Amino acid sequence: MNMKTRYRLFLRRKSVYYAFDNTTKTFTTLKTKDKVEAVRLLVAMNESGQQPAMNLSLARVYLRHSDRWFPCAPGSM
Repeated sequence: MNMKTRYRLFLRRKSVYYAFDNTTKTFTTLKTKDKVEAVRLLVAMNESGQQPAMNLSLARVYLRHSDRWFPCAPGSM
């Protein structure tokens, strides 16, 4: 499946990496000078819009395992 990505990686002034949003035509700083970290952040940004329901499920799993007081089921308090 050939799908265009929403964000592209740019290096501005040979110092800091930015993500260019193809939808809104804006730049967002990634606040890093490391290319490997910038690519990792860009991949995460692109994946977040492709599967929003899956991201919500993963966020709940991470929160459940990081906070022992987080309820296991919705509405269980």
